[in-house]
Amino acid sequence: LVVGDGTNDWSAITCSSDGKRLAAAAYGGNIWLSDSGGGLWTEVVLGSGKEKWYDVTMSAGGTTLAATVDNGDVWWSATSGTTWAADTSVGATQRWRGIAMSSDGAKSVATAYTGNIWRSGEDSMLASLSAADPVPFKTSTLAALAVGAAGVGLAARVASKRRGKPEIEARPLQPEA
Repeated sequence: LVVGDGTNDWSAITCSSDGKRLAAAAYGGNIWLSDSGGGLWTEVVLGSGKEKWYDVTMSAGGTTLAATVDNGDVWWSATSGTTWAADTSVGATQRWRGIAMSSDGAKSVATAYTGNIWRSGEDSMLASLSAADPVPFKTSTLAALAVGAAGVGLAARVASKRRGKPEIEARPLQPEA
């Protein structure tokens, strides 16, 4: 199956729990959505139309989506991808990497190339991201994330600078004060 013109540099893909809704991100391109399990795709042009999309995630039902842009913003949709908004609340653009969310879409975490982990506010995808304190990982190269269904567990694939090879770490997310 060819999506688009066949020249996209795919960086990430995610799907709803039933596998019917899919979202794919193209580095240097756009977000693509499918409501047919991948049979038919629709291109969603956001920002410049040539964003460096790094990761994309969605809630179990496929209604809430989030995507990260390298040297850009985190983008959110609470309308199954119909409308999107860039979260610019963290100030200057970040070199965003992985993003993951709870099954209900109410909680999310994102990583930046700097090694920081950011998390969304309680019960609102458009809440300002805030630096997780303390940052539960010891390296500066966080690559992939997973969040538990209730949004209280976190696992990340990290590239250890000391050992030079990826390792998996898991930590509980601390509740916000």
